[in-house]
Amino acid sequence: MIVENVTLDARAIQEPGSFHSIAFRMARRIRINNVTCLGGGDCTAFEGDVDTAIGNSRAVGMANACWDHWESSSSVRVINTSCDTNLYGILFTGTNTAENDPGVAKGGVFSYNRLLVRGHAGAALWLNGLGPFGSGSSSVVVAHNDISACHEGNVGIKISGSSSEIAILNNLISGKTFGQGIVVSNDSGGRPSNVVLVANVVDGLIAKPIDVAPISVGGDNVIVSGNFVYGSFRSPAYWLHGNHQKARQNSFNGNYGANIYETSGAKNLTINLDKLGRPADPPIHEGQVNIGSAARSNTGRPDNCL
Repeated sequence: MIVENVTLDARAIQEPGSFHSIAFRMARRIRINNVTCLGGGDCTAFEGDVDTAIGNSRAVGMANACWDHWESSSSVRVINTSCDTNLYGILFTGTNTAENDPGVAKGGVFSYNRLLVRGHAGAALWLNGLGPFGSGSSSVVVAHNDISACHEGNVGIKISGSSSEIAILNNLISGKTFGQGIVVSNDSGGRPSNVVLVANVVDGLIAKPIDVAPISVGGDNVIVSGNFVYGSFRSPAYWLHGNHQKARQNSFNGNYGANIYETSGAKNLTINLDKLGRPADPPIHEGQVNIGSAARSNTGRPDNCL
């Protein structure tokens, strides 16, 4: 089933949160290409679908999410899209609408998307369970996305529930507000495990004391390597508070209090430090870090939240 080359305008609907522009349930082999959604709850709402792909599409002014997947959807792709949302960008959820199914959303690729969140406490990309214990997401790659957090309480990328086998690679998350770049934490579905966070950039987000750090990592068996945090204040750059975690070659540039890492709550944590207790790999300066073959910098980048 293919939906392509159309614009769906829901801006005149009085209760936009209850209206989804494109919805499929328990369907298979769906392709969304060159679609524009204006307003409404979700642009695409996929429930229990298998083998779906969204590409070259745009969603603006969503009340809930641009690209929503739940009820154990599997084998999904969202690639090269643009999302301007009031709450969520991409959702990949294990449980069902009633939140009484311990389901797992399996197999996702979310790459080269531009995600902008304008509302309070929303997340640009959230892999989650939200149902009974055991619900979550698995076998997911999140790579090369450009994320803007525009309002207090926003999170760039969040992993929660019994989510596992997750790779978060080469993403740029920026903002000028109280928020967090990457969060790995529990929800009703359980505790994440086997997650890698590699070569991500968090630029300009200020963590509140309750949030501790711009990158906050709970869960089990998590690797945090080669990430870069710029411009936070009063806090460490990274909070590691899970079990069997490893951190190496992470860097920061800015005012971060005493330490690059806060490790309260951590068990069996390995951080590569030199004999003086400093990070063995020196911080990167001048607000710049290499991501793959391209250099990204905080200087001269347009403010997407305007």
